[in-house]
Amino acid sequence: MSATRRSSSLTLPTIFDLPHELEDSVAAALGEGETLTLDYLVAVADAVGESDEAVLSFTLDDEGLLV
Repeated sequence: MSATRRSSSLTLPTIFDLPHELEDSVAAALGEGETLTLDYLVAVADAVGESDEAVLSFTLDDEGLLV
């Protein structure tokens, strides 16, 4: 018996809008030149029990914009 592991990736648009409330909150909390990185652990599993995990990171600048 052999198994084949498939690898795939997800490509997100390079530009998308964040809610203005989030932008304003981040901008108010960070000083000039500071950034905030949010890391999310994403886990997937299929019907036969195969699973994998990856970290998805978003970095926001002092204006609340993605960098």
